[in-house]
Amino acid sequence: MAPPGQQETAKIMQHPYGQQAKASGGEGAFYVIQVRGVLDPSWQAWLGNMAITGEPGGDTLLTGQVPDQSALYGLLSRLRDLGLVLISVKRGEPGAP
Repeated sequence: MAPPGQQETAKIMQHPYGQQAKASGGEGAFYVIQVRGVLDPSWQAWLGNMAITGEPGGDTLLTGQVPDQSALYGLLSRLRDLGLVLISVKRGEPGAP
């Protein structure tokens, strides 16, 4: 049996998100988030410095690096708080469609 602090550390390291962060160097992941509605670029700082791009048809794309799952959920909560309809969340590479 491991001392109390060491046992919990071992569990965290075995968690899939812990492995993901470790494998990517702890830099997070690139996301493309599409929402319905026009979002002014002045919201960029409040939305984690995600690039904000208007799309034909009135949708908005937010693109950029998100440090971890917690930050992603926080970003999605902020979009919800603005009353925007979430269309899609895609993990990918910068410049990929």
